[in-house]
Amino acid sequence: MGSTPQTEHRRSKRFPLESSVTVEAGGVEHKCATRDISTGGAFFYCVAPILQDSPIQLDSIAARNYRRRTATACCHGRVARVEEPTHGQCGVAVKIERATLSPLATA
Repeated sequence: MGSTPQTEHRRSKRFPLESSVTVEAGGVEHKCATRDISTGGAFFYCVAPILQDSPIQLDSIAARNYRRRTATACCHGRVARVEEPTHGQCGVAVKIERATLSPLATA
């Protein structure tokens, strides 16, 4: 039996970004690692399970703005999808509803 191709639901291009991130969900902070990010969402791996449709905050995502300055992003959104754990980590897709960039101080 052949498999049916999945329909693409993304509205914006994803960019690979492996970065540590602090995730707050349900009043609990988790240290996680991003896989990729876009203007509409992010995907990260986390040891702790996070419930689908939970409100979520991601802090300390490193980003570069159009002037090539490094900044951190604080993103608020909702968990869109949770993938089954592999290698002890769950994959979590987040729909970003709001984000704030803060430039990093230069020495």
